[in-house]
Amino acid sequence: CVLYLYKVENSIPLFGITALILSKRIHSIFVLRMFNDCIAVLFGYLALVLLTQRKYRSACIIHSIAISIKMNILLHSPGVLMILLIGAGWLETVKCLSLCAIVQLVLGFPFLSTFPVEYLTKAFELGRVFMFKWTVNFKFLPESVFVSKEFSLALLLLTIGAYILFAIKWIKENNSSMSQIEVQPVKLFS
Repeated sequence: CVLYLYKVENSIPLFGITALILSKRIHSIFVLRMFNDCIAVLFGYLALVLLTQRKYRSACIIHSIAISIKMNILLHSPGVLMILLIGAGWLETVKCLSLCAIVQLVLGFPFLSTFPVEYLTKAFELGRVFMFKWTVNFKFLPESVFVSKEFSLALLLLTIGAYILFAIKWIKENNSSMSQIEVQPVKLFS
């Protein structure tokens, strides 16, 4: 799926693909630990492939399944939303988001019907602190900084800011029309 997306993007240089294959993070997740990340990411990238093929409803179903496997796929959601709004329009976006909600309700039904409060509070436990020993990207920080609320808030604000900047750039490159049919990917390496 990832190589297909690189092919569609057509702007990733060879060293980018080589870096992907040699990535310490990829090795850590897929070889050493075998978390459910690999399954969630497979579904997440499959959803992105379906989006490039304008199969919006199928993409949203697969995207929602990926989120049900691991919540970090939610980080794809702002991009998925932008693609839906620009490529499919408002009405189809509402239908697709409804499909996402239905998938979540169906998959969560066994838990929602027996322990609804516990399920919802633990599934969306936004106040939890990640363990320093599992970080790959922030090993250079002292543990006290990594587990601090200020660092978490800074990362959240940076993420939201990046989403906003990317959305502004993408909308400008697509003539700021939310109903435009032809969506061109933003060239990151041009």
